[in-house]
Amino acid sequence: MAEKSSNNQEYLAQPPAPCCWAGTLHEGNPRGDVEDILEVPTYVVRPSDVKRALPPNGHVILYFPDVWGLSVNAKCIMDGFASSGYTALGMDFFRGDPISKYRNAKTDPLPEGFDMAAWRSKHWNFATENVPKWTAAVKERFGNELKAETGKETKFACVGYCFGAPFVCNLLAGAGGDGEPVVSAGAFAHPTALKEEHFTSIKSKFGHNEAVPVFDYSPLLSMRQPIWRI
Repeated sequence: MAEKSSNNQEYLAQPPAPCCWAGTLHEGNPRGDVEDILEVPTYVVRPSDVKRALPPNGHVILYFPDVWGLSVNAKCIMDGFASSGYTALGMDFFRGDPISKYRNAKTDPLPEGFDMAAWRSKHWNFATENVPKWTAAVKERFGNELKAETGKETKFACVGYCFGAPFVCNLLAGAGGDGEPVVSAGAFAHPTALKEEHFTSIKSKFGHNEAVPVFDYSPLLSMRQPIWRI
């Protein structure tokens, strides 16, 4: 996550930068499975997949990953959501080409000649086009499945990390910033590529979390929906 700079004043949180590649993959035993939804690899985990999970609550959390994609880290986070009673789904908009394909730890150098801008542009364009379609397909399928199981309307929330943060804002704003929000609530952590326009149309409950203070988004939302800083 990078601060607003004099070189790119329109960004409140800069696009992915070398600090975003500095993570490390951890160990774990994910409990869910990967399946294709609209030909996009998707991690799916239900409360029934996780030992000692709370009873299913009939609701869904959508997960939009950071540059490490559907890593063990990401899957274990989603398993945590499932342990709290939610069905969780993570979209792999990198389609098998996350940063972990090029480095596995923060001490590993990226390959010589690796074009970060081209890598980001490729996956950003795919995600921008396909997140709305994927979300609609997930809502139709899992909304119907869970409603049949619980007898109540399924609510959807979303979380985004780093690369995935802007898509949370988009879903909270509704299609094209018009109409009803696509999800009931959303949150992001260590965001990238955020502009003021990502906040001005938000219509649902929203929370944000940063490891270090970067920018206080609260004034942009003070007259809108409730905001929580975690």
